[in-house]
Amino acid sequence: MPLPWLKLPAMSRLRWVVFIVIVTGSALLLFRYTFMKERPPIPADEVHLTVAGNGDACVSCHGPGGGQPRPRSHPNGKDCTRCHRWEGERP
Repeated sequence: MPLPWLKLPAMSRLRWVVFIVIVTGSALLLFRYTFMKERPPIPADEVHLTVAGNGDACVSCHGPGGGQPRPRSHPNGKDCTRCHRWEGERP
């Protein structure tokens, strides 16, 4: 059984093909950047291991007045392990 859109005029068919390519490409990019993005590591050193799981402790060093503040583009929040992983942990 032939597909109904194959009977459309050539220009209309081209529009459908372009539409399908754009939608498929967008879906693949969304998947790539959502599920396959490598999470930045938290160093497994003495300082970071002593404050494990304590978001307030992270902000004391990485907050606006800390020694190594987060860049302006970094999202706010104290749930660091939501996006970051421990060094040596699988991404």
